[in-house]
Amino acid sequence: MKAMMIAFCSCLLLSSPIAACQAAPSPRRRVQVEPVPLDSAVTTTTSKAAKAVQALQDFYITPLLVACRTGDIEAARDAWVPAKGTWATVEALSYAFPETAADINARAYEVDGGHTNPEFTGFQRVEMELWGANTTASCAAVTAVMDEAATSVLGLLNNGTSTPFTADGHLRSLVALTEDMLTTKFSQMEAPFSLNLRGIEMLFSPFEAAIEAVDPAAAKGVIDGVHDSITAAIDAISAGVRLSSQNTQSAWGSWESVPMYQKNVIYRKMEAVRDALKAAADVLDIDVTPEAEGERRQLTRWGTQRRSLQKTSEYAAQTSEGVAYFLEQAQTMLTHVEALAELAANATEADSITNTTWAELGAAYELARPEYEQIETLAGCFEQEDSDIDARPYAFPLGEDDPDFRGSHKIERLIFRDRNPFEIKAYADGLVNSTLDLIAKLEADECTPLMSFEGMVGLAVEVPAKKISGEEEAVSGLSGLIFDHNVKGIWSQFEPFEGVVSAETFADAQGHKEALEALMEPLVTPEYKPYSEWTMAQKVELVQEFYGLASAIARAGSELGIFDESHEFYNLTDEILPTSLASA
Repeated sequence: MKAMMIAFCSCLLLSSPIAACQAAPSPRRRVQVEPVPLDSAVTTTTSKAAKAVQALQDFYITPLLVACRTGDIEAARDAWVPAKGTWATVEALSYAFPETAADINARAYEVDGGHTNPEFTGFQRVEMELWGANTTASCAAVTAVMDEAATSVLGLLNNGTSTPFTADGHLRSLVALTEDMLTTKFSQMEAPFSLNLRGIEMLFSPFEAAIEAVDPAAAKGVIDGVHDSITAAIDAISAGVRLSSQNTQSAWGSWESVPMYQKNVIYRKMEAVRDALKAAADVLDIDVTPEAEGERRQLTRWGTQRRSLQKTSEYAAQTSEGVAYFLEQAQTMLTHVEALAELAANATEADSITNTTWAELGAAYELARPEYEQIETLAGCFEQEDSDIDARPYAFPLGEDDPDFRGSHKIERLIFRDRNPFEIKAYADGLVNSTLDLIAKLEADECTPLMSFEGMVGLAVEVPAKKISGEEEAVSGLSGLIFDHNVKGIWSQFEPFEGVVSAETFADAQGHKEALEALMEPLVTPEYKPYSEWTMAQKVELVQEFYGLASAIARAGSELGIFDESHEFYNLTDEILPTSLASA
């Protein structure tokens, strides 16, 4: 959302330039030196982090809390921006206190029900309220939770006798944060990238003595490699979004308006930061191999522990009707994917690839996307095929470099960013095979009514909690296509239940569906409008209507007994700012 752009752009202003080290790396040679001062490095990093968190609490959270309590929305916004940036400098240490960190900086898609969950607190929640809803209704209550969480973090950072922080954890978390920037934040407008990088540099510096002790010959090159790569990445960010030399918020452009070629430069520079940190960890013999967050968990696919592939007779006919529609869509998708693969094959045989050919590949990619954006409603019925077709880099341990990262989002990057025709052909051929596997799964018709309703409600929540809260298609710019066909897919599965659910509930769901269609119409015709041209009002209305649709379908599932009282979707609310918070 636009508030997220503000966070990115404004926080950049807090960054100060540092000198770049120019020394070339020297050959690495390990020597045995005892003791390695890793404990000292951990102590120093936690001390630095404690100072930052104390400043966050004293100078930003306290003024934010006061502004929220008095209803001064402009003062609250002014306090929120630097507060978010300050947290970005210590975000890497969240590995040691994940639950407390969630109170400060969780994203909506990380909690059941997204924005409707009263337990969703932190910067993103306050941001939604201050910029999205244009109110301070629950701002004070949420900020008070953040204040308590900051106090708890300070207690951990200042505890010298019993600490959850380790040298392995520190360096692993620095690499993990750069991976998160590359695989998740890069596709969203919520992160002050430059301050994440400044924080990484601050938390890395205390390990320099340990690196020098382990391998004096390699130390300078390894250490300079980290600092140089961070400087280069920050310079690339400044070159991509800075509009003037003035030190004001308006001097910075929005992330969503940065051209693809410049985003590619920034991406490659951030890759270099990650690789430099890995080299430093290697000197210290610390394994920083990341663990994948997982597509299903990351996108909060609900109820997997309660699913069964055994078909039940009640409501099976309605569910099968929806699956039959998706089978038709998958067969249409296959023709489009085969056309993309053929075009890619022809491109590899040409002496040179013209801009016209790249435009044709882009158009073929766009044509191959809509059907699956409907079909993904039932992704829980075919999780492997969903991963092969539509998973994003953060679902895999090695991100974009992981051999299991394939399908639409891999091809998207190869066409619109990397322009690599040979790899496009290989992955397009793979997508053809994955589509055939999908068709086989749909023909088997093993989806249950529970899985169908979980899929409908889950996707209707995912769109506002994750997709509209970030630039979903950052590389191809097809966010409008995605949201538009998500609505179509959800409705195709719910419509067969007309006459089974109560008329009132069906009419409520239909009203939200029609409102979404009306809101999307100017964004998708005569062609898909770039996400950067969407207004805040349009985004907020889409968020509200998607949650309304999710709530109505959840209520239908509750009426039919598909969701019992123990299910997280049982009578799901559509209240984005719950009264339990507003009155707290």
